[in-house]
Amino acid sequence: WKRTTIFHTFIQCGERSCKFVIDNGSCINVVSKTAIGRLNVKVEPHRKPFRVFSVNKTFLPISERCLVPIEIGDYENMVYYDVFPMDVAHVLLGCPWFYDLDVINHGRKKFFAFTYKGNKIIRNPTNSCPKDHGSQSKVTPLVSIKKSLHILDQRAFEKESQETRCELAIVTRESPLEISTRIADLAPKIDSLLGDYSDVIHDELPCELPPMRDIQHAINLVSGSRLPNLP
Repeated sequence: WKRTTIFHTFIQCGERSCKFVIDNGSCINVVSKTAIGRLNVKVEPHRKPFRVFSVNKTFLPISERCLVPIEIGDYENMVYYDVFPMDVAHVLLGCPWFYDLDVINHGRKKFFAFTYKGNKIIRNPTNSCPKDHGSQSKVTPLVSIKKSLHILDQRAFEKESQETRCELAIVTRESPLEISTRIADLAPKIDSLLGDYSDVIHDELPCELPPMRDIQHAINLVSGSRLPNLP
């Protein structure tokens, strides 16, 4: 799917989540006309109006532009976009954005990388694959999560450990065995680790819900509202 699809994902534009496309083959940064009202941005006349030509020699005039806030990881900026009738995405970043940030396009690995204020930012695309291999127009995102397996190599694991200063170990054990038999069969280092935290390891899980805490995490659903990432 990486070979036959354009780079697209979702980013934060102000208070809205928008479908986002990176295309270094585009000579302009583009925001779709339908996204103008959604993003609640102010449109202004273009300083240098021009025309965009298509393959069949037809053209469309570009006479408006607007300033749109975007967030990509630690990168936050206000970017000028040319207003253009576009259906492929809400916003598209092209050559001007590539040039300003010296963005590197890793074609086969299908990700973009750039450095902003000393921090390296990498953006991966949203996974998608065509339903019919004979047709490239039907592209749907992958919805199967069970087949997805995320494993860090040794270098990435060491880097994450240094940044987070926290490591959690998961030890599997069979339920019919006694705790003493299970620990005796484990390695000495894991045996010592389980012994240090024996006061928080229970042989049986409680049948009731955990007690109420001072902080309750909840998502308040508003009746009649729409998901922000829908077209």
